[in-house]
Amino acid sequence: MVIAVRVFGIVAIAMGIIFLLNPMVLKQIMTFTGQGKRFYAIGALRLLIGGMLLYAASQSRLPVAIIILGILALASGIAIFTFREKIESMLNWFNKKSLLSLRFLGFIPLAIGALLLYSA
Repeated sequence: MVIAVRVFGIVAIAMGIIFLLNPMVLKQIMTFTGQGKRFYAIGALRLLIGGMLLYAASQSRLPVAIIILGILALASGIAIFTFREKIESMLNWFNKKSLLSLRFLGFIPLAIGALLLYSA
């Protein structure tokens, strides 16, 4: 399971770098995933990732950090199923932001991926 956490960390770092270099990709992803059943697929993916992180936490260097990330992933997955309209309005709000502010959002997956790679 630690290998899956490492792979997820590498993917998160790659996404962060892509978002830093080309923030339009982040806008396109938000628009694509905010439509129809894709929205629920993202919620299910977050639930799966949260469960994976919680399961792998006991085998990691920083189990508290992994547990916190797992709980946040589970909470965001539940929120997607519970508060769809509110999250859609937040996605629309982010899509209206400037490219520079979206570029700074690329630091979030970059930092999370680095934390996952270090702790796994």
